[in-house]
Amino acid sequence: MNSIPTNEIITSSITKAQNYSRCLIVLLFILGICFFTTVRGWTNICFSLVVLVSMISLVCSKSKLTKTNHFLDLNKHYYLFFSLAFPIFAVLVTQSIRNDFLIRTYDAPSRMLFAIPVILYLATKKINFTSIIGYCAPICLILTAIVVHTHPEYYAKWAGRYSTKFVDPDSLGDISVVLSSFCLFSLYSPLKSSKSWLALQFIGIIFGLYTVIGTSTRGSWLAIPFILLFWISTYRNKINKNHLIIAPIAVITLSILIYWFAPNIIVRLASIYSETNNWLNHTSLDTSAGIRLTMYKMSWTLFQHQPWAGYGDFGYTKLLDQPWLAASSTKVAKDYMACCGPHNELIANLLRSGVFGGVSYLLILFSPMYFFMKHLSDKNENSRLACQLGIVYLLTLIICGLSLEVLTLKYTVTFYSMLISGLIGQILFNLKE
Repeated sequence: MNSIPTNEIITSSITKAQNYSRCLIVLLFILGICFFTTVRGWTNICFSLVVLVSMISLVCSKSKLTKTNHFLDLNKHYYLFFSLAFPIFAVLVTQSIRNDFLIRTYDAPSRMLFAIPVILYLATKKINFTSIIGYCAPICLILTAIVVHTHPEYYAKWAGRYSTKFVDPDSLGDISVVLSSFCLFSLYSPLKSSKSWLALQFIGIIFGLYTVIGTSTRGSWLAIPFILLFWISTYRNKINKNHLIIAPIAVITLSILIYWFAPNIIVRLASIYSETNNWLNHTSLDTSAGIRLTMYKMSWTLFQHQPWAGYGDFGYTKLLDQPWLAASSTKVAKDYMACCGPHNELIANLLRSGVFGGVSYLLILFSPMYFFMKHLSDKNENSRLACQLGIVYLLTLIICGLSLEVLTLKYTVTFYSMLISGLIGQILFNLKE
């Protein structure tokens, strides 16, 4: 009786393990996105497990990957890995300058760093991440709406603005816009022939817009026109005469419904101009927009005072009562700065890690944006959709980041790392085919 060689048994075992790891990662992606806004810490756990499985799989298949020149091929995209590693480098350098070392400040940037092994792993495995998003985004929006309405105590503490246990109205508005835009772009995915797929995406859009309106987050609303313009420019060849008739009717109907059932939206949008104008004229400084503009002015003064070292997390609070800051501040703005930060992602990074922090923020936005734009016209349909989802996600972050810190919280950084690694990994795998 012939015995099976040991090396064949080992190879077979490794192959089975690789297949199991692929299935496990798909499951973790699904769970991480579906329960992103409803189960606290869940997405963090799921992504941590994705990183662990990816690293183990890469180590086990290192010799095979080296023989196929896998890592050499990825050298063409070194700028992506450099960008994801730069935030943790920025924290290290600025802490060294300040001689102020805190381990917990490496938590959020490390999640971006750990996206790198996930990308390397996904570039070797055929995982349709766009389909995962297409199914999970509407499910997440539906679950969010259910949680909001079954737990009125969550949004009661925010004066009726929709929120969940750990997601405040501003963050929920931004997240809902992102997930709704995923549903919009997934309408023309490779699965578009399925009526159930189209119905799921439409339901996701409806629930998403409903949640966005309920959060009363003006920064999120401002992103919607830009998303629609990108969608129209992307699918302009699919627009026919029927669409041109339906679109104005839909817009007018939606406007009437908003005016009738949610008049606060009109008031909130109009207040952007009035609050900004009042701030410029110094007639009313402590409005929602006015406080933000004052904080931006204060932040610029603080940044100029310490441009290279930064202040770390809220290290600037001890300087808020300094005489040289009095001319650009108000008491209300100081209180907001002390507890909640400057409400602008770029400015927050400039204060936290100085020039290095600002550069790191720009890199994690525009390096992936360049990658997605570069491959937007690829022949592979799934790659094109992945690029569209990546662009619309980053576009939303850029716009919403003007009035909110969109990547400061741990769960938002984790979500960024999960999405970026999944989309880039899928595109890199398709490039090899």
